[in-house]
Amino acid sequence: MLFSAPNSQFFIRHYFTCLSCNLIHCFYCNKYGLIYIGGTGRSLRVRFGEHRIRRSVNNHDNTKHVARHFMSGSHHISDMRIRALCPISGTNDSRKRQGMRLIHSLGTLHPSGINKKLSWQRSGIRICFDF
Repeated sequence: MLFSAPNSQFFIRHYFTCLSCNLIHCFYCNKYGLIYIGGTGRSLRVRFGEHRIRRSVNNHDNTKHVARHFMSGSHHISDMRIRALCPISGTNDSRKRQGMRLIHSLGTLHPSGINKKLSWQRSGIRICFDF
């Protein structure tokens, strides 16, 4: 299956279900066509549920990029879609690195997408990657 993003296209080579775990996923905004790339070790169903709960129940917590986007404007919960992109084996750091590669190659950094950064904290040290 071919997945289109602002800078590029990505071919999804694997079959996923809502029970699939250890993967890179994207949230897609049907209203504005913006994309957020993320990763999870939990199931896709659980991760989507976490974002839906954060968006619909805790409207005052807009510290997360996905929640902030979907709480803005006249969004409805039906504007939010999720899609698994690729499986990841290994550590949480492996998921982060692969996610950052996709954020860069697919062009999902703000303002073209919902992602805000290409770095993360690990053991008190800020890790940044140059692509």
